[in-house]
Amino acid sequence: AMYRIPLVALVLVVAGNSIGTAADRVATKLLPKSTVLYAEIPNPPSLLSAIFDHPLRAKIEALEPYKQAIRTEGYRGFLTGRKFVEIQLGMEWREALETLTAHGIYAGVDAETEGVAILVHAKDAESLELFKTKLLELTKLGKNPDQIKQGDYRGVTAYEADKTKFAVVDDWLLITNKSETGKEVLDRLIDGEGDSLADNEGFQVALSKRPADATGWAFADLKTLREAGVAEKLFAGETENP
Repeated sequence: AMYRIPLVALVLVVAGNSIGTAADRVATKLLPKSTVLYAEIPNPPSLLSAIFDHPLRAKIEALEPYKQAIRTEGYRGFLTGRKFVEIQLGMEWREALETLTAHGIYAGVDAETEGVAILVHAKDAESLELFKTKLLELTKLGKNPDQIKQGDYRGVTAYEADKTKFAVVDDWLLITNKSETGKEVLDRLIDGEGDSLADNEGFQVALSKRPADATGWAFADLKTLREAGVAEKLFAGETENP
């Protein structure tokens, strides 16, 4: 149980190479133009602060059900695993999350490759390198130290664990379930060009209406989804009282 947290944490960070000006890329120009679902949290540290620094937190923690919950064996095991990871990383969990997700978390579903891509924009390449090194070391302490497979795509080191693919370019972490989807994103990270979600006219219209201060935002290409038979009736009608 002690190693469950490190293995789950590996899903967040793996290794890669620093290439060109990938740090200057934006998520909407990294995802394929055929992306039909997109979601973003542009400022995760702000969201964490809103949750964990809210005055309501102290009131919740004072409730008896909460006190009982943190006394359970499962919760104590979670704390032990979390502390172990914190010691390895040299920082507390919240600082680690804020560093890893400093510039946003973005996700897209591509219709052509039928794959999901998750992009995490870290504080900087050096921080991501630290996460990579430490968390790969942690996997060697688990029950299956050889679970991570390694490959290469255009000079970028890619990893696979339990059918999930991972790669890092500069300060960008890519997680995907399809190799073809991953290659599409990596090509844009490396080259900085190619048709992308940002070129989708429907997406451009939706993006123009996004609140500037949105904590999170999502887009769905309903026309494409309906034509594909995925969501034929989704939002097909109107309501007088939304």
